[in-house]
Amino acid sequence: MSHESAACRATMVVPDATAACSYLENLLGAQPVVEPERALALNGGGSLQAVGLGDMVLEFVEPRGEGGAWSARLDTVGPSVVSLAIDVDDLARARSTLEGSGISSYVTAEGRVLGDSMSRLGFDVELIARHPRDTAAGRAGRWGRVSPMLHVEITHDDISAARSRLARLFGSQPIETQFSDFLMRASGGRMDICHVNLGDAIVLQYIEPRPEAGPWWTQLAQRGPSVHNITWLVEDMPAVAAASAAAGTRDLRYFEFNYDPLFGAENRIGDKTIGRIIDAAAIVGFHIELSEPQATNIDKFFFKAMAPY
Repeated sequence: MSHESAACRATMVVPDATAACSYLENLLGAQPVVEPERALALNGGGSLQAVGLGDMVLEFVEPRGEGGAWSARLDTVGPSVVSLAIDVDDLARARSTLEGSGISSYVTAEGRVLGDSMSRLGFDVELIARHPRDTAAGRAGRWGRVSPMLHVEITHDDISAARSRLARLFGSQPIETQFSDFLMRASGGRMDICHVNLGDAIVLQYIEPRPEAGPWWTQLAQRGPSVHNITWLVEDMPAVAAASAAAGTRDLRYFEFNYDPLFGAENRIGDKTIGRIIDAAAIVGFHIELSEPQATNIDKFFFKAMAPY
């Protein structure tokens, strides 16, 4: 199932872009990425900084002054993921398809269009005209002490509707179905889960939580469909825990899963697999979910190549 992918991209609005980048550099070895100048409609002023982590470029917008969509987002929602990007061959046609589905759009820079799809998909979709990937920002899987991005996790009140919209707009398909089924069973009925692809670079893990799901339900109730966390694999979890504590962040969730029913006991790595979700949204705009590599055969189950990394 796995295949190599191009770099993927997410854009967050945060109160301090420098602090967000420094946090990820210290926690996971994220590396600064020099981004081309972008017209982000930063009414009232602002700045953009970016880092690469795994196969993902993370852009942090720090608005300054009053007015503008970025400042309004930060004031009303707080630090958060605003958009995920997808490359398209025909930008004009893709924009027309968005608008034909009722998603309004505006141009953020030459070759880029942002669609107002948060309430429908859990993120605003950024369309980028496809081009040869000959820059550092376009090469996948080169940054930090993590795997390629495993998935972007989104809380949503109707994951079936979101999946259908993505299929109509971008040809997205259900993927990692065995992994989805395993996680639903592990949740004990607290949430429905599905995975779909967004282009060839992003895996979306949709969560439709019930009240017993705790922070997932709380976020959905407070913000509607939105990104909850972004997930990577890490080799040295004790080092991550120490770096998180040193930065003043704590675990939102700590868990130990038995992945044997999914991957097979004969493929297990170590006695147990530790995972944690770090409560880092106030700094970087999303929680950070990390897990140790679960098994030697994980590439048979995941959309993107995870091992070795």
